[in-house]
Amino acid sequence: MSENNIALKIVKRLLKEGLHITPEALDLLIKTDNPEGALNTLLEKLKEMKELPIVVDVPHLSNIIHPPEKEFPEREEITIEEFSILRQPSWDSFMGTNMNARVNYLKSRYEKLKSIFTQQYEHVSIAEAKKFKKGEVVSLVAMITGVNREDEKVTMMLEDESGAVLAIADLKNMTIFPVPDIVIYVKGEVESPDTIIVKEVNLPPEDFEKRQSLKPPSTVFAVLISDIHVGNPNFAEEQFKKLLRWISHNHKSLNIKYIIIAGDVGEFSPSSPYTPYERFSQLISQIPSEIRIIIIPGDSDSLIPTLPQIPHKFIQKIEKLRNNMHVFGNPTLISLLGVKIFVYHPIGLEKVALSLPGVTRPSQIVEYLIKTRCMAPYLEKVPVLPHKDDIFVLEDVPDVIHLGHLHSADSGRYKNLVYVCSGSWIKNDPGKLPFSPSTCVAHLLNLKTLEVHEITF
Repeated sequence: MSENNIALKIVKRLLKEGLHITPEALDLLIKTDNPEGALNTLLEKLKEMKELPIVVDVPHLSNIIHPPEKEFPEREEITIEEFSILRQPSWDSFMGTNMNARVNYLKSRYEKLKSIFTQQYEHVSIAEAKKFKKGEVVSLVAMITGVNREDEKVTMMLEDESGAVLAIADLKNMTIFPVPDIVIYVKGEVESPDTIIVKEVNLPPEDFEKRQSLKPPSTVFAVLISDIHVGNPNFAEEQFKKLLRWISHNHKSLNIKYIIIAGDVGEFSPSSPYTPYERFSQLISQIPSEIRIIIIPGDSDSLIPTLPQIPHKFIQKIEKLRNNMHVFGNPTLISLLGVKIFVYHPIGLEKVALSLPGVTRPSQIVEYLIKTRCMAPYLEKVPVLPHKDDIFVLEDVPDVIHLGHLHSADSGRYKNLVYVCSGSWIKNDPGKLPFSPSTCVAHLLNLKTLEVHEITF
């Protein structure tokens, strides 16, 4: 087991006991021949004390292990220039709210996804398919614009830039349950100029393994959280403070360089718009300045919960309060030491999940999005404003996807793409169906190995 994994295991166990540990004491425990045995002995000794310390330091280890005579080399430092923003929404991209703007937006989505399919599948336009005779086989790449299910049959309205056609399929032939506004490849037999009988359905090619990603030369961690909801009457402030203390005490020993917050920092109110963000800034002030805090807004940070989001001036103010805090749009694609992370607060995604049979965990809906390469399907349920260049299509597949909004902690890996869903920091959170609520959970992401560790506070 690597030193970083040993360190993380020790820190987690001490945290369960309500204890923190200094970097110097942690280094001593790691360097022993039997770190687990030394930790067990330490906990036994501490329980014999009249009053438990809040922080375990070197003197507490004096009767258990002896410090080495030589100093250990310092961990390799990573320069902050290796942090960059690759993509985020801007006001210039919005096209308005009329029907023409919506049509142009959907054309942008279709063209982006069609270009991915074209790498692997040959197809014709719907206009050309209408010229085929009954019984002939035709292949299409089209957007689903309507879905109707009856028992094990599903009828889809498919459209491309040339026209529309009705497609009838057995659910058993579907690789995924269809919802509107995703793009699929369909192969079937012509029934009439306006109808095809589907024999095969495919999603965009999964070429994730081909991408070349950089990794940091040494172990570096990022803490991933979301949905803090400062200003909510049930905000779990004490648990949030516990997280901040844990980061402050362990950032050197674990080499924590970043905190990423995927939306809903506060609960925006027109009557006191600055209040939750000023309080958040006060709470976060104990975080060392060398740790970069990357924030995107969520629906609770806005009066009008639509996507994509541009941060309003009230949440942007926290950037001015501390040099290490950065606020970007929702969603944002960032690069941390060469690792690409798609940070997203998916407003309305729980409604999409409710329309999919059998979905009960965030991992299921996230993998659905990854497979379709579309992070905002079913626009009737996901409130997307038309914009010129569809930012929700995964053209450049990231290494990590970090989602907020669902209030349910989960993580996993699809192929070699890692995803993390954050819970909330609301006591007695009722959650968002169909997901079970998770509160006061942080995920620790190893940027070198992309391993994810879940810690509850």
